[in-house]
Amino acid sequence: LSAIMPDTLSAYEKERLANIESNERVLVELGVLQAAAAARPPRKPKQPRAERKPAPQGPRRASGRLNGDVLPELFDGGPDLDELDRRAATQPGLKRASDVRRLTAEQMQRLDSLEPTSAAALSAEEAAAIDLAREDVAAGGTAGGWKAHKAKGTNMYTEKRTLLKEAAASRGLRWPSWLGKIQGALPPMGSTDSARDQSMFAIERAACGFGLDYKHWPAGVGVLLAGEETAEGAAAPLPRILTLGSDTERLKREGQKLEARFGRDAGNGWVYNHALGKLRLYQELLLREHFGDAPSAQSIREMEEAEAEAEAEERAAAREAGEASPAVEPPAGIGPPPARGRVVVPKEDFINDGDEFEEYRPEAERRPAKQKRGRARRAEEVEAEAAPPPAGGDEEDEEDAPLSKRRRQGRASQPASPASSASPASPAASAAATYAEGDRVSSAPGRAMHGRQAKWFPARIDAVNEDGTYDLVYEDGDEEDGVAAKFIRPAPK
Repeated sequence: LSAIMPDTLSAYEKERLANIESNERVLVELGVLQAAAAARPPRKPKQPRAERKPAPQGPRRASGRLNGDVLPELFDGGPDLDELDRRAATQPGLKRASDVRRLTAEQMQRLDSLEPTSAAALSAEEAAAIDLAREDVAAGGTAGGWKAHKAKGTNMYTEKRTLLKEAAASRGLRWPSWLGKIQGALPPMGSTDSARDQSMFAIERAACGFGLDYKHWPAGVGVLLAGEETAEGAAAPLPRILTLGSDTERLKREGQKLEARFGRDAGNGWVYNHALGKLRLYQELLLREHFGDAPSAQSIREMEEAEAEAEAEERAAAREAGEASPAVEPPAGIGPPPARGRVVVPKEDFINDGDEFEEYRPEAERRPAKQKRGRARRAEEVEAEAAPPPAGGDEEDEEDAPLSKRRRQGRASQPASPASSASPASPAASAAATYAEGDRVSSAPGRAMHGRQAKWFPARIDAVNEDGTYDLVYEDGDEEDGVAAKFIRPAPK
């Protein structure tokens, strides 16, 4: 027992273990344990499970990932922008402007002063050399694009960066020295070499004068390039250079406007956003290390909101002065927003039941429509609203008078027809005394005009007309004129 009873056990635990061992010896001497083992029934052998036959299924969707197809790296490095699948570019609305602080004009000048030669404007000779270098880079790439590189296990953007640097050297393009410092000064620009090289390739292209273009945009259109498609025979504007002092936030906004007009970046930021974001981080680093400063200028969102407020104040001042409001010009590259649901009808015309018209929609979405509901405005009502009040009538200002009162005055000013003046009082007219002005009643909107079954809503008698009808004002503010007494009942108490 000494082997199984360490000194850490208490006296009670040692005595308990000794009793257990003594009892087991007695059971062995009596043969109880052997008899119990012999009486135990043998275990049944395990039966093999019957194989289940799968139920028949219809055709299922095929997954390229499960089938082992070669798929583009959409997020980790991104595919070649020239080799993305050829889906049509979408046309979203303009994104909301960024609220990130911009560089001040002084800060831009300080950063450009670190390498002033790269900040000068391009010449026509340099622009021609850029076109030749662009052809050199396009002709020197591996046939097959990113798919061929993926099959060989090579990096396509490493090859493109090499071709770009060689073309820039042979054609005499600018190659600022900060291009060799930005990648080492910042944290890794992506989780893979392909992602880092793709971001740097875009920065290097923009710094050489290639701009940041996209295959779904018209030729020559892009960030740092033209904002409009150049007319045939016209000279395209000179490209702009990406420098250390470039306003990256304004360039991002330029790209967003191009996306809204010509099509969204299907690469999800690889056209211009990632590259400009990396340059912005490098600008903040240089400002902090060389000048002890940080971006502090007004953001693009604040600028646009201030411009919108100024335009609204200008229009309000023009209305007060009785002048025509100045036309609101849409942002560059953005067409007028579609006013869906608005009906474009000349002011002198009115829409009656059953009239056909056309809703104001984008050209591709226009379709004929028909006025199904609504009350046709009578010409005499329109004239009555513009007519002066009858002589000796209420001196209340016509514009301040209720609409029903103005209509009532207009009807009273019109001569009655011979048939109505000669006919005796109609039963409806005799029922006019049933309700008085100001009485609380219930009525069903639209029943008087269309005879439809409708719910009853609380209303107030606004006026009692001479023909026995009533003008009603409902609790929710709606008005209905000329309601017959049979469509009105007393309000529940």
